[in-house]
Amino acid sequence: MIYDLVIIGAGSAGYVGAIKAAQLSKNVLIIEKDKIGGTCLNKGCIPTKTLLHGAKIVHSQRHFSTLGLDGTITFDQELMNNHKNQLVQKLTDGIESLLTGNQVVIKKGHARILNEHLIELDGEQIETNYILIASGASTRRMSNTFSSDEILDFGDKKFKELVIIGGGVIGCELASLYQYLGTKVTLLEAENRILSPFDKEISQNLTMIFKRNQINVLTQVSDISVENNSVTFTHRDSQQTIQADGVIAAIGRVATEVESQIPIKFDRRYTVNNSLQTSIPNIYAVGDCSSTIQLAHLASAQAIAAVEHMFTGEIHGDLSTVPSVVYTSPEIASVGMTQVDDDSRYKVGKYTLNGHGYTMIHQQQRSFVKLIVDKETHCLVGASLMCENAGELISLLTHFIREKLPVHKLKELVYPHPSFIEAIQEAVNSLEDEAIHIMPKKIVIR
Repeated sequence: MIYDLVIIGAGSAGYVGAIKAAQLSKNVLIIEKDKIGGTCLNKGCIPTKTLLHGAKIVHSQRHFSTLGLDGTITFDQELMNNHKNQLVQKLTDGIESLLTGNQVVIKKGHARILNEHLIELDGEQIETNYILIASGASTRRMSNTFSSDEILDFGDKKFKELVIIGGGVIGCELASLYQYLGTKVTLLEAENRILSPFDKEISQNLTMIFKRNQINVLTQVSDISVENNSVTFTHRDSQQTIQADGVIAAIGRVATEVESQIPIKFDRRYTVNNSLQTSIPNIYAVGDCSSTIQLAHLASAQAIAAVEHMFTGEIHGDLSTVPSVVYTSPEIASVGMTQVDDDSRYKVGKYTLNGHGYTMIHQQQRSFVKLIVDKETHCLVGASLMCENAGELISLLTHFIREKLPVHKLKELVYPHPSFIEAIQEAVNSLEDEAIHIMPKKIVIR
């Protein structure tokens, strides 16, 4: 049998691409060497958010007296971990059912590309018209540390003190998780601020929140070495050592290259064109193995686009406007531009939610919505949110950026009250000093 498409990897990119191809009536085989669902489902998005959800509930008891509640929440870390594992298994089973329900053939094993139409799977040779590489990425390792994958299977092990190396998205989420569970956390970052790709004010605010919650944040750290849970490093020309119960390295991920007997251009990741084709036209690569932005939702979108291009010659989606979310408290979300370097071309609208009713109800701190608008076109080009449910709100702004819609259209909507989304309207209003809930810059006395 000759397959229309063989996919290597059944993560967020692979399984979505397989189902999309099956919907186009194609014969599809998907090969997975580990677990269906890939990193996101088994070691990333879903496990971390499951644990964070429980940990936030534990952490929320600090507000009990304010809310008129009495009592103390206790937690069983092993049961929390078991719940996470059960949820992951349910979702894994669900994806496998979706694949088989769409007549996708699933095979486990190690794939090797022999030529552009032939794959070897543990000694079996498989013919195909197209190949989609969705091999993902693995955690970048550091000696004598836990990886961000390994630390999610903590079982009943409790840490009194943790050092987390890396102040990116994963590092900040893990810092939040363990602090919520009562662990003393130190966060080390090489750059001059955590979450460096995001808006500077987001980095500053999260740093303040972390420090208020007893997370020790150290930036501009270099020369890190770890031995027997003792972390030695240089911080601003001073050598320091911290002793901990465990050390986590959250220092990025490395694209996974598939074994191949033919040369497929790979320079730290697969090189692809705008149609997601590798240097061999009928071999495509999507997701973390080829993208500079390693996000599950982008991987899925790329897989759909690649399959569409294979079998229709067209790509209908837009892969250039991609939102990012950080699941701290409050949540953080960003899309498009994050900083303005040219005041003559761009205008910034901002609404701080300190006095916002729904934010106060949820007892969130240091929340804001910031919008960047092109002065000439009046179109939204960037948005940064730091507020509860930011990950849900960012999609509306992503749509406006992608469609190049004038920002005043956001003013014309009627927003529910109380809600977090109404902050977007005030941020737009602030562009013309028309925000209702912001004190005027100049108070007029009549």
